[in-house]
Amino acid sequence: MLDNSSNLDFNFWPSFADSMLAVVFILVVILVFVAQQGLTGLSDIRESQGIVVESIAVRYDGTLDTLQQSPTESEYVIRNDGEPEVTIAQDVQLQRITFSGNVLFSQNDYRLTRRGEEVLRDVGESIQPQLSRIRQIQIEGHTDLFPTDQYPGGNLELGARRARSVFRFLEQQVGIDPVQHLMSTTSYGPYRPAGRSEETDYNEDKLWEANNSEEERRRNRRIELLLFYGNSDSSAVAADRSSSGK
Repeated sequence: MLDNSSNLDFNFWPSFADSMLAVVFILVVILVFVAQQGLTGLSDIRESQGIVVESIAVRYDGTLDTLQQSPTESEYVIRNDGEPEVTIAQDVQLQRITFSGNVLFSQNDYRLTRRGEEVLRDVGESIQPQLSRIRQIQIEGHTDLFPTDQYPGGNLELGARRARSVFRFLEQQVGIDPVQHLMSTTSYGPYRPAGRSEETDYNEDKLWEANNSEEERRRNRRIELLLFYGNSDSSAVAADRSSSGK
């Protein structure tokens, strides 16, 4: 008579190794899906940034030159009569539009000139169609180090007033909603000159060195428009690291 117990010793449950392989497979599928979505998002952002640059170049009365271009970082400058007026620098999350010198304002004034309104309208209307991909907008006012006695708060106040003038124009004349797109202003006054490094021992001597020549002072007098692309979390991370040379 056969002993059936020895012949039917079979385990229908998967082994621990099989279970782990299944879990790993599922995780790999999820990671591949997430990576594909991320690449699609980055591709959309690059497309939006490119459209903004092209639109500004078409609208602006100047010449567009490419200073740097790579898959992750690009920089362009628009010149008028050979002088750089607007610079556009961008990476995968941040597009920084810099208005140099007296493009928007007369010396020591915070009211937009007629030319400044035209330039700002061109830039604002170039940004407007891409607002669905922009989650945060920051407007920064910067000045040189030479003091002004026209405002109680000196250059810091001048930078703040200029940033607010740009804010009001983009809100009221271009139609960008500061609530929906988290648009804000800040002033660094003279304290973040163009090209300032992130070193912790930056001091007043270095600040004066950054204002030695008229060319340096011209570069320091500027408005910067920062556009943060992507979801709100990635925009917040980008905002934390956005402070480069002012």
